[in-house]
Amino acid sequence: MGKQYSMVIAARNLFDSVGDEAYEGYLCLKDHVIVKVGTGKPEQKILDEAKQEAARIIARANIEAELEKQKAADEVKQQIIAVSQLMAAKVVAASINEADSQRLIEQTLNEMGENTWLS
Repeated sequence: MGKQYSMVIAARNLFDSVGDEAYEGYLCLKDHVIVKVGTGKPEQKILDEAKQEAARIIARANIEAELEKQKAADEVKQQIIAVSQLMAAKVVAASINEADSQRLIEQTLNEMGENTWLS
């Protein structure tokens, strides 16, 4: 594949001429570095390459934006889970007495069985 330009800047003299044929020169940039300089109107091939590269840059940016959006949503979900767990622990702590607490501990240990502790 040939050179891929991320930007083409065409300059023309706006005071002396009118229309598309008024171009005096152009610069082709890739990664913010001038890689080609020309006179006259840029060739269609150069313009097409710049458009293709610009489309790729936009597509990558859209993918990155979507990934960041998903990451932010996941972080919010994790925060909601953490707050819910904290709230549930406080509700349980406030509504359970010592006898209930001991009964739940014994019941859990019995359900786990002795094999759990031996492995």
